[in-house]
Amino acid sequence: MARTEIWLRLMYVGDLYGEAMLNMANSLIRQPQINRTHLQEAGLTARQAERFLQLPAGVLDETLRWLELPQHHFLCADSEIYPPQLRAIDDYPGAIFIDGDPACLHTCQLAVVGSRSHSW
Repeated sequence: MARTEIWLRLMYVGDLYGEAMLNMANSLIRQPQINRTHLQEAGLTARQAERFLQLPAGVLDETLRWLELPQHHFLCADSEIYPPQLRAIDDYPGAIFIDGDPACLHTCQLAVVGSRSHSW
């Protein structure tokens, strides 16, 4: 299984983050083939392993086609250009999708995050 597919499947699991996700990916990438035993040895629960294996082929194909488009990128947390500010978060995303220039991730930025309604 290709590295990108392993990462996409781990993202599909939905509740994996940070160092645990990165360690799982690195463990699985070293396997010539992946089965439930390899997934559980890498640290996935039975439910997570099932989800990993059930990524619909259509979703995988659509994502891989999206990644073929110009300026579309997929950065794993072990990439040299993964944003260090994001990696500093305890449960950082193991990988991110980028539509644009990844170099922008290393510039000063400001984000205002909130909702349109008050939280009380």
